[in-house]
Amino acid sequence: MGQRARSDAAARASTLRAQDDGTPWLVTGHRLSDELLERATEVLARRDALLGTRDERASIVDHQSATTALTRAWRELTDSITVEHAEPVRVMALIELLRDVKDTDDRIRDELLSRQTSATQVVREALASLRDVDSLDQLIERAPTVVAGIGFDRAVLSRIDESVWIPESAFVDGDPAWASEILDAGRQDLRTLDNKLLETQIVRRYRPLMVSDPVGRPDLHRALIDASMTRSYAAAPVVGWGRVIGFMHVDSYLQRRNLDAMDRDLLWMFCEGLGTLITRASALDTLNGMRAELSRLSSGVNASSGWSAASSPQRAQRTSPVCPPGWFADGAGDWLEPLSEVESVLTRREVDVLRLMSGGHTNAQIARRLVISEGTVKSHVKHILRKLDSANRAEAVSRWLRDEHARQGRGAEYARSRIAAR
Repeated sequence: MGQRARSDAAARASTLRAQDDGTPWLVTGHRLSDELLERATEVLARRDALLGTRDERASIVDHQSATTALTRAWRELTDSITVEHAEPVRVMALIELLRDVKDTDDRIRDELLSRQTSATQVVREALASLRDVDSLDQLIERAPTVVAGIGFDRAVLSRIDESVWIPESAFVDGDPAWASEILDAGRQDLRTLDNKLLETQIVRRYRPLMVSDPVGRPDLHRALIDASMTRSYAAAPVVGWGRVIGFMHVDSYLQRRNLDAMDRDLLWMFCEGLGTLITRASALDTLNGMRAELSRLSSGVNASSGWSAASSPQRAQRTSPVCPPGWFADGAGDWLEPLSEVESVLTRREVDVLRLMSGGHTNAQIARRLVISEGTVKSHVKHILRKLDSANRAEAVSRWLRDEHARQGRGAEYARSRIAAR
């Protein structure tokens, strides 16, 4: 976007924001095309003339309102045909109008289907534009801008750290200052995901949600709602390493339209791909750090004096605290650090619980960090003790620590062997 275009967009956004008096928006989803709007209006005008019904043509603005009006018209026309002693001429006129109602409704549904198909392709193209981004920081920064191109004009990407909702990046079309305001509002009022927040359901159910009337709701993030002045928004989970690591919020405030189910599902589709890209970028960041570490070891430099993936504050914050260890390629076709003996018999979530147990966390603390119930944690602990043939938590943790120590030793020996082979 050129400088003049950016300036015009910023002026438009500022004007819309200043003029927002809280009046409900008429559009839900996307507006009906001019051709179909004209046709639907004409059909309903003929219905009004034949039946003497009230004029509701002014309320037709989108696919949903048009379909609803035509469905009502069909019902009223069919009811009128069944009235006894109807004149043949009137009956023929009603039947002819019924055909036109059906044809118009079919065309509207075809247009909606076409929009769905093209929107799906837009999502694929949006994700494709992010595949060349190898840096996790760059990916997080660019994702809100890219998702807005699907049909939204504002987006906020957040991460989850020990059940705390932390906004990471934001985008407002043509108004970066407003995007910064929204981001700052969220960061200055960090919220814990608990039963008091609607977004907790995203984490627990791995499913998106849509809010159509956020005014006055106590179960929403009021600081973000007030700063953005949003009227209707959708949010979807970003899943990585087998768990919800964050979510994306979007709306179409500048377009003055409410979101619909299709908007929600398109966002979800994008976030599914984004989760894969984030785990990939995180792995690449870690791999680059390992390469740098091996390079320093091979040159005799003290590893603690240099940069590594783990020592970067931003990366340390954005790396999942329960990211499951597994196999990591070193870029040369070799593989490092397989699953430990303990991890090989446990599920991914049981590994998460055991790792937190080893850190001295109670069941209640583990439940808050993993955003699950305390009863679920107790069930996982029971399964862990059974699978590891341990009498109590201390014994299971002791076995975990011994296994981790042995694996670290094997990893160090492998690193030394790789360096010697170079």
